[in-house]
Amino acid sequence: MQSSIKGVYEIEIPNEKATTYRVVTFIIALINLAAFVFMYFQSGPGYLSTLAALGSFVSLAALLGYLLKLYKKVPGFRIEIAFIVQALLWLFAQNFWLGAGMLCFAALGFYSNKKTMLRFANAGIDYPSFPPKQFPWHTVDFVLLKDGILTLEMKDNRVFQFTLSPEMSAAIEEAAFNEYCQRQVARQTS
Repeated sequence: MQSSIKGVYEIEIPNEKATTYRVVTFIIALINLAAFVFMYFQSGPGYLSTLAALGSFVSLAALLGYLLKLYKKVPGFRIEIAFIVQALLWLFAQNFWLGAGMLCFAALGFYSNKKTMLRFANAGIDYPSFPPKQFPWHTVDFVLLKDGILTLEMKDNRVFQFTLSPEMSAAIEEAAFNEYCQRQVARQTS
């Protein structure tokens, strides 16, 4: 969490789609490896077999790097970069649909793996969705942070609740944050 003199709080919330993305990414990496190996054995010697061998190597390296990342041994590895290389190889192999699909999936990967930050400012609450939403304070009924659980209740009876990580929860001064949010809500209702 960050708080500044300007009264802005940023709180990282759990990414609910991260687990699904990890499974789909693993499956796509496996399918790419199988497709490049299949293309290698089906094509005769020449340009396509060279592309297939290179694609197989990139796919295997990406899969191994991704598995190591999942087990926290290579934290900076981005499989999306390998997907872009694979997409280019598919495009060079004249397989435009696979190349375009891989480029789209890589772009979605960069977007879905970013940190999800709720931003509390004087103008309102910025909610990290696609497209991003801003909830002005006059639409908020209350915000409460207690024991690592952040609750936002809107005046239209929508409720958002997030369990913060222990690190994020420890970094937040609950009383000051709750007071800030109460002031913002009270200021908009008076």
